[in-house]
Amino acid sequence: MSFVRILTLIGLLITATFWLSCGVRNFPQNKPFIYENHFHISGNEFSKKEKKALLEKLNTQLNDSLKIKVKTKLLFFKQILDPPAFDTSNALSSCNNLDVFFKTMGYYYVQTSFNYQTDSIIKSNQLNNQYRVTTHFKIEPGKPFRIDSVAYDIVDSSQYELSKNLQNLAIQDKEKSFLQKQSIFSENLISNELDRLVELFRNNGYYNFSRELLFAEADTVYLPLLNPLLNPFERMEALKKALERKDNPTINVYIRLNPKSNPVQLLQYQVGKVIIDPDYSTLAIDSSSDNIIPYEGIFIKSKSKKFKPSYISDHNHLVSGTLFKSDNLNKTFDEFNNLGNWQFIKIEPKTRLVGDSLSTTAPKIDFDINMMPSRKYALTADIESVFNQTQQAAIGTAGNLIGIGLNLGLRNRNFDRQGILIAHTFRGGIEAGIGQINEGLQATELTYNNSITIPKLFGFSRSFNKKFLYKRTLVNANLSAIDRNVNNNGLFRLTNVGAFFGWQIRNKRNELITFRPAYVEFVNLHNISSSFQKQLDTTPFLRYSFTQGLVLGNLMFSFSKPNLFHHRQKNHSSSLRIGFEESGLLFGRLKSSIPVLKNNLFEYVRAEMEIKYEIQNRKDGWAFRMATGAGYLLNDSVNMPFFKQFTGGGPNSMRAWSLRSIGPGATPLEKRSGRNQFFSRSGDMIFEVNAEYRFNVATVIPDAFIIRGACFTDIGNVWNLPNKTNHGNDTVVFHLKNFYRDLSVSLGTGIRFDFVGLFLLRIDFALRVKDPALPFSNNNNGWKNPKASLANFFGRTEEHRQWRYENFNVSLGINYPF
Repeated sequence: MSFVRILTLIGLLITATFWLSCGVRNFPQNKPFIYENHFHISGNEFSKKEKKALLEKLNTQLNDSLKIKVKTKLLFFKQILDPPAFDTSNALSSCNNLDVFFKTMGYYYVQTSFNYQTDSIIKSNQLNNQYRVTTHFKIEPGKPFRIDSVAYDIVDSSQYELSKNLQNLAIQDKEKSFLQKQSIFSENLISNELDRLVELFRNNGYYNFSRELLFAEADTVYLPLLNPLLNPFERMEALKKALERKDNPTINVYIRLNPKSNPVQLLQYQVGKVIIDPDYSTLAIDSSSDNIIPYEGIFIKSKSKKFKPSYISDHNHLVSGTLFKSDNLNKTFDEFNNLGNWQFIKIEPKTRLVGDSLSTTAPKIDFDINMMPSRKYALTADIESVFNQTQQAAIGTAGNLIGIGLNLGLRNRNFDRQGILIAHTFRGGIEAGIGQINEGLQATELTYNNSITIPKLFGFSRSFNKKFLYKRTLVNANLSAIDRNVNNNGLFRLTNVGAFFGWQIRNKRNELITFRPAYVEFVNLHNISSSFQKQLDTTPFLRYSFTQGLVLGNLMFSFSKPNLFHHRQKNHSSSLRIGFEESGLLFGRLKSSIPVLKNNLFEYVRAEMEIKYEIQNRKDGWAFRMATGAGYLLNDSVNMPFFKQFTGGGPNSMRAWSLRSIGPGATPLEKRSGRNQFFSRSGDMIFEVNAEYRFNVATVIPDAFIIRGACFTDIGNVWNLPNKTNHGNDTVVFHLKNFYRDLSVSLGTGIRFDFVGLFLLRIDFALRVKDPALPFSNNNNGWKNPKASLANFFGRTEEHRQWRYENFNVSLGINYPF
């Protein structure tokens, strides 16, 4: 195709896209209608980023009869639905709304105006004539008012004794105020400050205090001008400063107590009698026989003694005689709710006065906490079966195989009456051959896993435990025995034993921290048949998959933090995840005296980090991810254990490559050997960056089934770190000088079937536009034109299959990739 034809085709596509994207449906006939609204903000008061965020909010300030509905189709094509007829009165009303909006942000000198233009599109049929109106709103915000001073006047002279402590609390906590000197004054800032004060007071005993008891006053008057004692020279100086304030306007803020407040609302309460019923029932049962036990400042009803008093007390934050704090009330509910021992929790507060007047002994709040227990035991069981008609000469097996598996699970939610969760999982299975080939029992599998979750930090004091709303002690042990060499007529036997002990907490910043000071994992491959040993010797994937050895360590740490960048916009979110583990860092020093460690112990340190950032709008959004990690060997081993190495490719990584088919570094591409080709590539280090634009395609069933789409790019690779076998090998070893050459880049698109609230089925199609594998990286650092065509995508010739192998991949995944 000639260059002129290409340009012509591009021009036609752009023109068609423009006209298709500007469609209008159900417009008023022979009347001007709203087609577009534009906002123009003058001055330098807002940064580019602030202006962009502000423009998104301005549309909400328009009069309803000036708003337009736009429907997006196939990502690019937009259509205006039912545009309203244009009326200047609606534009004037919108100007007033914009004026008020900017004043609430502190721009009291704002000036708004509008103009409009009409574009006519005449059709042969007059009924199809369009008179499109584009409005232009000009906004001159002027200088914002900034806070000059803040004063708290929360003392009511008629109720001085009751309100004086509120004033003291506000002054003592002033450093945490949202109203700081030179901050831009806004109603939102005032609202946040009033909410902060209400929370402060309710955390200091003022149970009945509410937002309606506070109000704010703002004053723009320069107070020195009102001083009658100023001499002429001082007055001239004050007048000069007052004129300067017009160029940099300031405002004084006063937080005051509502003079009509009810005295009861100003009472400071203490926690009174706390009665907890951990065995509550909605059935009408005579409670006179309940055994009420006093325990550490609370009373516990005991019917069946399902829970120990110490367990209830450990997770309660409401103690008789202490000052009432709303945070403690919320902590008590959240902590009991997170334990999972109760299906229903209800806290009923009851206020009471002690004495005959408001000035007597501090009033009390009694709490009745009723909790309906969940079932203590849960038993699950399921049977699965599979039938394969297979022929696998590569590993010496063939025939018809039938497999039957039984899974059993038993959970105890309240072991030792302390909410300790013990979960047992059993799995047993057999595989047998039927027919003339491999007849009889072929394989057996037996797996047992036991996990113990204690709802406290075992080994730490009660006061330390009280600092965390979520805390757990984790103990786990597992055993797996797979025999695929029954009667010495098969492949191998594989035994896996593992265990760990650790703690997990979630702090006030919602950060999840896990620490394991002891863990072990042992993999033993034995009783290997001669045919399988031959496959291990010739197939790297199998050899690496069955790596055996001992992982033994005392430092495994993980940390995850939501809201990493402290977003102001509610539709922005981010997270950070960090992990570290070691094996042999301490025990490796002992291996010379312990034979089992000397022959089997893996010695390494491994760390990884992942950062995610998402922007989620109503119908579209962006998702970004950066992940990196590395493992370093502490001894003379050649590679990290296969199950601890990093891999790239697949549905959640570099999507233009199959799982484990990328890297390390610029390792040459393997020769294509067939549809079921296995890949075994991995590395000691990984770096990956992903970006994805997500959008809605169609809503099939609202809030139940939505078809979504995505466009994405993936950048990254895996590498090996230097060891005794690869020294000087620039192909597989990470070197900073080759970092750009070794990066892979893919571009793709995908479709997602979102069964809302259940799962999301994802199909992604990706092309390799930069391939670091030799020989591609010898030319232009691996950048290439994939030469995509229908024939290459769907052709069945050897040439087409080779093209797909080198350039294209389809991946199937469940839920989003990151």
